[in-house]
Amino acid sequence: MLPRTLQSLLREQMGRARVLWTADQARGRGGVYMPDALERKYPRAGSSWAWFWVFPQATHSVDPQTGASFGAITCTTRPFSARSRRQSPRPA
Repeated sequence: MLPRTLQSLLREQMGRARVLWTADQARGRGGVYMPDALERKYPRAGSSWAWFWVFPQATHSVDPQTGASFGAITCTTRPFSARSRRQSPRPA
């Protein structure tokens, strides 16, 4: 279960990620990389919102075999850690 202190922050982040996903879709970008078996079984899953990263990186990666561009995952920051500590201090 997600702590209440993080729920609104996660919704905001998902909103920002959805904006990126929508822009990628408008540009014809491939979405996210899917392993071979999943790609065969669900060929459009990689471009669906359900599979998009919550914390996407700013740049896209290119699959060297297919040349397809994907929004790869990278989380170089910890967006919730500082605020959550301020709002809910740990018990002593």
